[in-house]
This record gives sequence, structure tokens and C-alpha cells, in this order.
Amino acid sequence: MTGPYRDMPSHGIAYDTWSGACKPAYDDEGFCYIPEHVSIGINAGPITGMSIDLFNDPTDTVGDGWAKRMALSAGEGAAGVGLLGAAGADMMEGDFLTAAGEGVAGAGMLGLSAFSGAYNTYTAIDNGMTLGDAATGMSNLGGDLYDAGGEALGDLWAAIP
Repeated sequence: MTGPYRDMPSHGIAYDTWSGACKPAYDDEGFCYIPEHVSIGINAGPITGMSIDLFNDPTDTVGDGWAKRMALSAGEGAAGVGLLGAAGADMMEGDFLTAAGEGVAGAGMLGLSAFSGAYNTYTAIDNGMTLGDAATGMSNLGGDLYDAGGEALGDLWAAIP
């Protein structure tokens, strides 16, 4: 393999190195390995599962559905800002390849956030959402998040041996 990724491990949790979440290390024999780090994938799974439960409720009103999708859009924007911040830090350290990847991913997440927010608002209004529906949806979302957080903490407590 040639090119900028030739020395990166490429299987299993090694995808964290490809994303720039951690830098690969090398042992005394020159073999590449993943140093101790916080793994992204193992942590993203429960969040994805919770978001599926939270965002896909067919009984939602138009305002409730809009508020949930706008929260997801805000999360996409926050992830984009985080990636851009990481890109700036890596660039200052001279790691331009990682910085470029994080910068492109961050810009993409910000673009996705802007598009999904605008599209969700357009389709909600097109389906009859009013300002009152939006306000009610935001209020209901706060209660849903509180309930989901309590349920997640309860599940976590129950899983501790």
C-alpha cells in the first residue's frame, strides 16, 4: 500500500486512527498498533440506539417531530464545530494530514446540519406546523430528554455488577 495512509492500521477499532481520533504508534519491531485512547465506535453505538428510540416516534405531533429533528441537526452542527477545533489543534502541531481530514469532515457536518435544519423546518411548515406547534414541540422535547436521561442512568445502574 502506498500514499498517506500506508502506515495506518486498518481493521477493527483501528478506524479511530483513520478518523484522526488517535494517532497510530509503533513498537520496537516497527509494527503499527493503536495506543490507549477513548474509542469512538464503542461509545457511538449506545448513542445511536438511543437516538433511534428518541427520534422515530410515529405518534409525534408535527411540532414534536420537528423539535426532535432540530435537536439532531444541532448535534450534527456541534460535531462539525468539534472536528474543526480538532483540525485547528492538529494543524498547530504540524499534523496537516489529520487536520485536513478533520477539517473536511467538520465542514461536511456543518453543511449537513444547515441542510437538515432548513429541510426539516420546510417540511414541518409544509405539513401544517405553526409557531405554537414548534413551541410545544420544544417544550415536549425537554421533557423527553429528561425522561430518556433518567432511563439511561437507570439502565447503567442496573448493568453495574
